[in-house]
Amino acid sequence: MSRLLRHTRTTEALAAQVRLLRVRRTSRRPLHGMAALPLLCGRNTALSVPRILTPAVVPSYLSRFGRASSTSTHCHEASPQKDSLASSHQCEEVSSSSSSSSSRDMSQYLVRDAVQRESEHGFKSVFEENGRRVSLREAAARHWDVVVVGGGHAGAEAAAASARMGAKTLLVTHTLQSVGVMSCNPSIGGVGKGHLVREIDALGGIMGKVADRAGIQFRLLNRTKGPAVWGPRAQSDRNIYRRCLQEELASLPGLSIVEASVDDLLVDERQASKEERVIGAVRGVCVSTGGDGYKWDPNELSESSTVETAELKAARVIVATGTFLGGMILLGREKIPAGRFGDPAAHALSRRLRGYGFPLARVKTGTPPRLHGPSIDFSAFEVQPGDVKPLPFSFLNDTVPHADCQLPCYAFWSNAVANDIVRKNVHQSPEFSVPGKDGLGVGPRYCPSFEAKVVRFAERERHLGWLEPEGLDTDVIYPAGLSMSLPPDVQLQMMQAIPGLEQVKMLRPGYSVEYDYVDPRILHPTMETSLVRGLYFAGQLNGTTGYEEAASQGLLAGINAALSLGSPGEEFLVDRTQAYLGVLVDDLTTLGTKEPYRMFTSRAEYRLSLRADNADQRLTRLGHEVGAVSSERLSALDHKERQLAAGKDVLENRLRFSVKHLESMGIPGRKMLSGLDLLSGAVLSLDQLVERVLLHGTADMKAALRIVQDLPWQTRLTLESESRYSNYLYHQEKDIHLLRKDQNLTLPVSLNYSVLPGLSSEEREKLTEYRPATLASASRIPGVTPSTLVLLLKYVRRKQRFPRERPPA
Repeated sequence: MSRLLRHTRTTEALAAQVRLLRVRRTSRRPLHGMAALPLLCGRNTALSVPRILTPAVVPSYLSRFGRASSTSTHCHEASPQKDSLASSHQCEEVSSSSSSSSSRDMSQYLVRDAVQRESEHGFKSVFEENGRRVSLREAAARHWDVVVVGGGHAGAEAAAASARMGAKTLLVTHTLQSVGVMSCNPSIGGVGKGHLVREIDALGGIMGKVADRAGIQFRLLNRTKGPAVWGPRAQSDRNIYRRCLQEELASLPGLSIVEASVDDLLVDERQASKEERVIGAVRGVCVSTGGDGYKWDPNELSESSTVETAELKAARVIVATGTFLGGMILLGREKIPAGRFGDPAAHALSRRLRGYGFPLARVKTGTPPRLHGPSIDFSAFEVQPGDVKPLPFSFLNDTVPHADCQLPCYAFWSNAVANDIVRKNVHQSPEFSVPGKDGLGVGPRYCPSFEAKVVRFAERERHLGWLEPEGLDTDVIYPAGLSMSLPPDVQLQMMQAIPGLEQVKMLRPGYSVEYDYVDPRILHPTMETSLVRGLYFAGQLNGTTGYEEAASQGLLAGINAALSLGSPGEEFLVDRTQAYLGVLVDDLTTLGTKEPYRMFTSRAEYRLSLRADNADQRLTRLGHEVGAVSSERLSALDHKERQLAAGKDVLENRLRFSVKHLESMGIPGRKMLSGLDLLSGAVLSLDQLVERVLLHGTADMKAALRIVQDLPWQTRLTLESESRYSNYLYHQEKDIHLLRKDQNLTLPVSLNYSVLPGLSSEEREKLTEYRPATLASASRIPGVTPSTLVLLLKYVRRKQRFPRERPPA
């Protein structure tokens, strides 16, 4: 209570200020932040609130610093606890005066933070409450169908998919509490990434459902562009997300979990094949507790350390170690063996994979500092509100629990002063200065560290970032866009140069983590490795970055691992014409990657048909055929498709407008048009069409229109998107059909690729070098896209019909 009193006035005073806010909602000032948020900073300032501050948002803030309003109580009951980083100010705030901490000091700080998180302010794992946890002895006494290594997003989806399909599944993780932790940003989805989440949901995965339950702000990104590139995104409450994910896993009867560190694989070398370059078949994993993964330095085990080892037998093994494989945290000149802040790395397994012949390399990713919300002047920033009507990730949901109490985010810009501080200290960044193998890992191109932005884009005076809340019941703020690994004092000095952050307190410094990854070209499209039968890799281990990319790989690996148990040789494959998941897997397994791979809509050639709104139409039936999707989901899809068919029938056959009728609606026309014609020609939106028909339509038209008006709003979005793209989708489907039909088409030896239009320089070079004999051969050349294959197909077919015709210039 003392903390509440420090940061708020009395409840009566707050109530009076809320009344003041409602009086001032007619203010016409620009939206430059929420002036009500001096409450967060404890400043005694007169309040005036932009129009964006709705009555639903105000109580959620007031309840964090005083008695909760009755209208928002339901928003806070779901949060299981206060975030440990900010609870009672027992976090370690970094001040600019304490700049000379040694490597040992920082290691102790990391360990202390872990202890606080798991014990003093610990998160009690769901698995401890429902009996899913098994002892190491119990786990070793049983034979498992599938063992999943790692409890991150990839491991969780892999374990869930495997168990859902009836396989006896064991999830092996360092600590129960860390299963489902959002290691970096507290958000799910985005452009390209949101498509993956909806595809995961369409295939029966759990990420979409968990994100809906834990979401505290929902935004549909790219709304000003076409529906094909709309990106669903949700800001999440970290603790609610973790608990909900654990509850989803705990509800699966075929899933058990054990705490241990995986140090080696059990491989039956009797099944080796030199012809196929296979060294054997997996038979399980070797694990330990108290050993390699449980010390910051794997070479320093004290004499009192108790190391328990065991062999866990399994028919299939899925490795999803995330950033833990040979993980090393880099912070300034300090190097700390760890896979995540406060969690140990997996060194032994990294050495063993290299010993088996897997090609390993190093990449790195980073995370920004965590900030103390009450020390921030939010009125200096631009408010980024959530959507009034949130779009859920799961196709089973019509709404989300926190729709009426979403928290805002805030956009901010760095400035020349902050950039100069970084430039003067860039020599202290491990990205530019650390000798040896640590620090040389390639970072993400599309999400660079702040110091990389300053160096790489030296001509820019400012860089965009966002202040994002980490939960409904915490003071911690995540500054997206400020990922960095400079020394803590430099990080704080840089941030305090930004207006609004002059008094900011840093709860934890940002850092980068470097780790081993496997060249994904060693994988089959099922995610099974080509070196060891029955062994699957998923997630950041394959060189990707992001929760969504990891989860989608885990889902695919889990489905295929379980599927192969009962039907050897049967595979669940998704190609790049069917899903972003197919694009992801195809890019990884054919092209590989030398930097952390991130999904974008621009990577998909057929993105008009791979929209976020139709992921269930594309994938749910495929998943149901192999047992990965429930009958409930299939029934929901059938119902949606019947509704869409009825809506399309209305637009195409029952809403037909003569030239005279079109003119009365203010639309010039020369012939009769249907409602579908008006939408596909982008003449009207669906809402505009409904409005015009209600004003100018006949009684029959209005009666037919009722069918469209009664559709669920998400189904209406799909109906409008399919109508808008109908002409393009028709031609795209023809291209896809031709491509599949003519895989064995012979390509002329004399084909001059240098004169063909539409090819990239890389494609021209590789096609000229390899000289593929057939279209199928061309498709296996790294870097040759499906759109190029269609171009080759059409060119060769045309050349066969008109042999004397010259290629277009």
